[in-house]
Amino acid sequence: MSLLVGHFPTWRWLLLPVPLLSLQATGFALGLLCGTLNVFFRDIGQLLMIGLQVLLWTVPVIWVTETLVGSVPLLGRLLPWHPLVPPLAAIRICFCMTDYPPRQSGPG
Repeated sequence: MSLLVGHFPTWRWLLLPVPLLSLQATGFALGLLCGTLNVFFRDIGQLLMIGLQVLLWTVPVIWVTETLVGSVPLLGRLLPWHPLVPPLAAIRICFCMTDYPPRQSGPG
């Protein structure tokens, strides 16, 4: 799909396995934790379905982080603690950015 829209591979694409492995390790760890807890607490399965809905709807995949943080400033402090935001941000940087690392605009 990226080739069809004119986004050709760069050397940064070689870094993509790092955040992808991080996402896989996070999913594996959460699976082991929830599987173990489910043995002792039978309601974990129902709570997990609700928790996954909340987790996936709060991930900034479709919506733009800067727009939402501008309207709700509390999210600017909470989003870095979301377990899926840093790996997804790294994937965006590796795949979409033309500058690496992205330049931060600092004070004056």
